[in-house]
Amino acid sequence: MNERFPNSAAEFERALKVVAEGTTQTRAPALMAPCDYPIFSECGKGARIWDIDGNCYLDWILSFGCIVLGHSHPVVNAAAIEQIEKGHTQQLPPVLQNDLAEKLVELIPCAEKTLFLKTGSDATTAAVRVARLVTGRDKIIRLGYNGWHDWCCKVDPGIPQDVLDLTLKFNYNDLDSLAAVFEANPGEICGVIMWACEVEEPQPGFLEGVRDLCHQHGALFIMDEVRTGFHFALGGAQEYFGVTPDLATFGKAMSNGYPISALVGPAEYMDTIGQTWMSSTHCTNAIEYAAALATIRFMEENDVIATMWDIGRKLIDGQNALARDIGVDIEAVGLAPTPDFAFHYDDPDTVRSVRKVFFEAVVDEGVFFHANHHGFVCAVHTDADVEESLAATAAGYRAVKESI
Repeated sequence: MNERFPNSAAEFERALKVVAEGTTQTRAPALMAPCDYPIFSECGKGARIWDIDGNCYLDWILSFGCIVLGHSHPVVNAAAIEQIEKGHTQQLPPVLQNDLAEKLVELIPCAEKTLFLKTGSDATTAAVRVARLVTGRDKIIRLGYNGWHDWCCKVDPGIPQDVLDLTLKFNYNDLDSLAAVFEANPGEICGVIMWACEVEEPQPGFLEGVRDLCHQHGALFIMDEVRTGFHFALGGAQEYFGVTPDLATFGKAMSNGYPISALVGPAEYMDTIGQTWMSSTHCTNAIEYAAALATIRFMEENDVIATMWDIGRKLIDGQNALARDIGVDIEAVGLAPTPDFAFHYDDPDTVRSVRKVFFEAVVDEGVFFHANHHGFVCAVHTDADVEESLAATAAGYRAVKESI
């Protein structure tokens, strides 16, 4: 790392002295393992970012899906700056809150009322709280990454066992495994919270089956749309797949990266929030409302969703054609707005070494995929960007073939 990204390496050593883990864990070098990647960014514009060593990258990670229109988008910037000049936060909520809520209710199938928060973790935690209020039950079944709070954290240390015991899991595309969890905990489950999909697509009837099992057992079906919202469709994965949940959570792309999230659902469920307390000092910051409205309106007016599907398909199809031509056991997978790679090698050590060779070769070509996270497509990715990325992918595939 010192040789490839010396400024990043030096700044990370500095950070380790004063910042826990050197940075927030989703941005830490450990998440890129086993690859050496740049650590610190200088700026982003459109579909590109620059690191502090002066390298420019075509960006397919986009702040883990927050950037849907491109970095530093002028329309969103203008809306945010206009609101900054008015003052970004007061003790009274801005009318922009109502404007954004009405827009979400218009677009999202399950939405009648909204609750605005700051992060995806905030929204999913609020959803579980509502499910517990509605049902009077404590246990929650979850699937996928739902945030960092105690009920859903991906690691156990620091979390009381009594809290861990309230969260249960099941297997994707496996209704029998979900039915078994319900049957083992009769009358105790408040809901199921899950991604509609990440890389693997839902089998026909799976999402409907999850919803039906929830309702058979008196539980709520909660769709975590923090990643899928404003990527698959303006109304999220629930619109794309045609399956309406009881509650849903949104964030990330909703505001092109400004910190705002939302819990949405029918009035009968959302009105239970008055029985509890869900509030934060910064939940009514007007900049985020303005940015979200500008983002969504731009997406509506410019058919951004169709553009992302088209670009993503071209990228995935091109990468798979290259894999066949070059002769590597790597597959481009995922739905078009969220492309990823699958490494079809039997030996775990081979997979690890192949991943390192591939992703480092691609980033050296100036294209930024993530070694351990699926990608995202944004509004300003172009056919030329696809061709540039295919050339970098080819270099990565050839490096893999030479390394084996």
